[in-house]
Formats: sequence, structure tokens, C-alpha cells
Amino acid sequence: QIPAVLKLVEEYLPKFDIYNCATALHKCGLSARDDDLTARQIQSDPNFIRLFSTAKKQMLSQVNELDASTLTTMLWACARLSIYDSELTTAIAADATSRMNLYSPHS
Repeated sequence: QIPAVLKLVEEYLPKFDIYNCATALHKCGLSARDDDLTARQIQSDPNFIRLFSTAKKQMLSQVNELDASTLTTMLWACARLSIYDSELTTAIAADATSRMNLYSPHS
């Protein structure tokens, strides 16, 4: 699964919007679930590095406009892959805090 995802990233990343990036990151996170070796292999792949960089730039530029699902998908993938990016995490947390009154326990 992961080689196919990274091949798509290699070929189509310039056409990816934030939702394509978040989905690809989610697939990477699923592949690395509870497997540190796979997570490290994914993290070091040049196409993954490009994907993460693109996703981060897009997310930071649109964080106030994105839905909670997309934001949490990005954070979930980072957690699964043991990636901590303080700039990204801080931006998403600040946005979530500012929108706290819009969330409900069932959203």
C-alpha cells in the first residue's frame, strides 16, 4: 500500500490539494501503525518528505478555513508516524481553541 501511495505522491504532488495531502498522510500513518521500522522508512522516503512539507505549507496557510476532520487527520498521521512539528501543532491547537464554541461532543 505505502509504495503505491508514495508513487502517486511522486507523480502528482503538484496537483494535490490539502485534502489529497491529508489522505496520503493518513494512508502513511495507517501503514506505520505500531511498527517503528516502517514509520522510520516512511519518514526517510524523499516523496514522503515532499508530501509532508507540502501538506504543512498548505495547512498553515489555510488553517482557519479547514474543517476539524482534516486538521485531526493531519495530527493523527503525525502521531502515528512519530512526527512532532511544533509550528504545525501550535497553529492547529490555536485554531481549535479559537473555534471551541463551534464544537460539540458529537461532532
